[in-house]
Amino acid sequence: MFVARGYAGTSLRAIAEAASVSVPTVEQAFGTKAALLKAVVDVARAGDDEPVPVLERAPARAALAAGDVNGFVTAITAEIGAVAARVSGIFAVLEQAAATDAQIARLARDVDGQRRTVAAWIVEALGQRARLRLTTEEAVDTIWVLLDPTVHRRLTHSRGWSTSRFVAWLADAMTRLVVAD
Repeated sequence: MFVARGYAGTSLRAIAEAASVSVPTVEQAFGTKAALLKAVVDVARAGDDEPVPVLERAPARAALAAGDVNGFVTAITAEIGAVAARVSGIFAVLEQAAATDAQIARLARDVDGQRRTVAAWIVEALGQRARLRLTTEEAVDTIWVLLDPTVHRRLTHSRGWSTSRFVAWLADAMTRLVVAD
């Protein structure tokens, strides 16, 4: 509903009606609309509501188990593509709502910081498998930008790419921009 109607156009009443529950039930479960948006963002990123950090989940562990750059990049970009497909719409809503809501703006900054943490994790893993062509900070900045859900959204929604094409592009871009020949 947030993606279809935007943050401002989505009321707790509409959410409650769609869920066939009362507004007090939604408020009891989530508190505010901003808290509900945070829950939606969290579930979209993780793919479920289990309290397991993204970097401790099976796809991250599988990527780390890869012994070479290609194996790591293939595994991690496949997961990034799956996550981006789930989150790019809701992140557009988050960004839009952050412009007018201080609580949502804090959430957007937190999410952005978490993306930077993932970027640093990726750079560390790449650096363990190959020589980097950039400084660590430049490499983190580069990966951080590539991981921005807006990049996925623009390429898939605006340009008509499939997520698999995005994943192939991301793997190539990540390797070419960060890993030394």
